Amino acid sequence: MAKKIKGSSGYRRLNSRIARLHKRIADMRANTLHQLTNYLSSHVAEVVIEDLNVKGMMANHKLARHFADIGAFEF
Repeated sequence: MAKKIKGSSGYRRLNSRIARLHKRIADMRANTLHQLTNYLSSHVAEVVIEDLNVKGMMANHKLARHFADIGAFEF
């Protein structure tokens, strides 16, 4: 995107291509999360949830990316 001229057809085409990739990744994550929660609800008798300091984990640069990828808020 940095090498394209804003407003040009190449810029718009690349922007839509990147948007499609982001949507695909978001859909994959949502589907995986749905499959996991569905499996847990149907196969596990008891689920225990721990209260975590999510804001503190997101501030830690070593944990932030990994914790954001699992979608803990949606879970």
